[in-house]
Amino acid sequence: MERKSVLSFFTAMVLAFCVSFGGAAAMVTGLALNAEFVPLALGCLLVAAACAFCSSLRRGGWIALGIWSLALLVSVVFDDLRQHWLSLLGSAFDYYDRAYYIGIPKLFDVSRALDHGLPLMLISGLVSMVMCQTVIRRWPVALSVFLAILPLAACFVVTDTPPALWCLLLWLFGMLMLLLSHPVRQRDRLQGDKLTAMLALPVALGLWLLTLAAPQEGYQPPIKIDSFEDFVGWVSSKLPYVGQTSDGELVFNLGGGVPDRVKLDKLGRRKLPNTPVMEVNANFFGKVYLRGIDMDSYDGLSWSASDQREESDFFLPEAWAEDRGRLEIRVLGSRGYRYVPYWPGEQTYFQGGQMANDGYSREYGFDVTVLAEDWELQYELDGADGPAADRIYLALPGDTAKEAKKILRAAGISDLTDPVAIAKAVENYVRRTAEYDLDPDVMPGSEEDLAIWFLREAERGYCVHFATSAAVLLRAAGVPARYVEGYTAEAVPNRVTVVRANKAHAWVEYYVPGIGWMVIDPTPGEEGATVTDPTETEPTITEPTETEPTITEPTETEPPTDPTSPTETDPTESLTIVLPTATAPVQTTTAPPATTEAVDKPEEWEPESFLPDWFWWILSVFCTMFVFVVAAIGQWLIRRRWKLARMYGGRVNAQALARYREAKRMAKLRNVPLPDKMTELAEKACYSRQGITTEELARFEPFLRESTDALSREGLLKSLYYRLILAVI
Repeated sequence: MERKSVLSFFTAMVLAFCVSFGGAAAMVTGLALNAEFVPLALGCLLVAAACAFCSSLRRGGWIALGIWSLALLVSVVFDDLRQHWLSLLGSAFDYYDRAYYIGIPKLFDVSRALDHGLPLMLISGLVSMVMCQTVIRRWPVALSVFLAILPLAACFVVTDTPPALWCLLLWLFGMLMLLLSHPVRQRDRLQGDKLTAMLALPVALGLWLLTLAAPQEGYQPPIKIDSFEDFVGWVSSKLPYVGQTSDGELVFNLGGGVPDRVKLDKLGRRKLPNTPVMEVNANFFGKVYLRGIDMDSYDGLSWSASDQREESDFFLPEAWAEDRGRLEIRVLGSRGYRYVPYWPGEQTYFQGGQMANDGYSREYGFDVTVLAEDWELQYELDGADGPAADRIYLALPGDTAKEAKKILRAAGISDLTDPVAIAKAVENYVRRTAEYDLDPDVMPGSEEDLAIWFLREAERGYCVHFATSAAVLLRAAGVPARYVEGYTAEAVPNRVTVVRANKAHAWVEYYVPGIGWMVIDPTPGEEGATVTDPTETEPTITEPTETEPTITEPTETEPPTDPTSPTETDPTESLTIVLPTATAPVQTTTAPPATTEAVDKPEEWEPESFLPDWFWWILSVFCTMFVFVVAAIGQWLIRRRWKLARMYGGRVNAQALARYREAKRMAKLRNVPLPDKMTELAEKACYSRQGITTEELARFEPFLRESTDALSREGLLKSLYYRLILAVI
């Protein structure tokens, strides 16, 4: 295959894949269709490659159309395959009906759980076929645009749930590459393909910058910038964080947010770095659970957080609360959300399972409360009355609920009715189910539910396995529950504690009417760790077990081999820690200080950084700008190399035409006429059988050198524009 054909093949394949898979994935995310992204992406890639190959043949377009028509006919004629089409159409119409309440009847009596990958692949195949014909055979671009827009049009019928942002960006990238290079491709296919390659990096960077500058409502919370300080905070939250901890340790964290989905079917070995992610300062002793996000939807293979879910009562009622102290947090990275301890002493607001950080503050604090010391006795005697939790926290797949109830009956838990007693029994049962291990077996592909498989067959697991299993059993027992991810920290009065990435952890919240959301941590972990405090004689602290949530991918730290070794506290201190039962959520009793000074709140927070914060912010901006400059210079060097290869390599006639095109561009930029002799030489190189000689070829050089010098003297901005953007000098 010639170089020209190979370049056209790969150009057509890449553009067809971006547009076809982007449109198909947009339908999956926008219409809540049932399809896995990885198999769908591989299928779209193979179809795009096949269409590009067929389009390279003389009558390949007809061959590709015939194969696609045959595949469509087979999928419609055979009943098993036709069910997938009917399921897709039925799911889409059901979605429209739920959105607009227009009473669309159920058109097809087909299971909506069937996989929709096959019909989506056929839809994307038609788009790929026309895209490849447009790129290789230079068809009119209008037909490709029309077919590519159809999948998006189907999604935007329901405007409340737009497709995922990455789908739209992939689709838009392919369409922009096609539209920008098509005019050149109509004149010269090879030049159009080369232009496509040269535009790839600038277009990708432009889309990324556009996304940062104007995020669309529906993909993430709208940006609220009321002052210049907020604007600076928003910009810095999108950049990599470079700074120091209070003791001078250098920190570099990439920007990011709390993920709204945790996939469970591929859980295997997990290992997180030791990088600092935040610092906490408190005036009390004990383990602190810092929640990042809770997830409410469980399908057996993943947890996800509903974006529209709202909650504004995440605190303990006064009758059940006691003051614990003050907790200050300094985040070393992304600031789009806040970490919240149990339990804030004031009403808080959660959107989609997390607390927004609208001001993009890196430092904030909470007055922390705990359950009253006699809460268990008070609950046993008087109970608690209050509103019930939303039923979404009881939802389970049908088969999962049946199997979980069997496990509850076998464990003797199904006879319990009190939510606190059920939670205690579930925690103890799950904790004994398997051993704690950061390198467990991956769930077999034949299994459809992680919790059921883990409870019945697995022998090892970490926090994600244990928390998922406990949440499923609680829901099956009728107790509202949800999966939570965050971090844990060991607080020491008036001392900064560094929280590292390997302290990520997952646990469970369950709901008790009249009290609120309680915590259980069913993951087996540290047993009997002791730390002493020289200011106390015999303090006792009640704490939950285990440390480790997760923000990007749930994992945790391995329990220490020496149970007597402290974690974050000074080894010279001694403080006895007593592990609680499951009914005592995240509860600690604050030890009274031995000195006469009352410790009401932490000391003023002033990290001992070697350099000021503004220096690190400027360094972050500089690093980001450096990346863009390197990318711009890199693409200029590539384009210049290709241009010089055409102008000074290969056949003499081809060199003459390349130099003529470059001279014509420069003459247009300088606003001067192109010498007639150059046009004559180009016509001779193009039409004459004899061609031109090397002496005639050299006649282009004086004008090219003169133009290069003239454009270089146009000023710094214009010179950079000519050099980096247009690549003419």
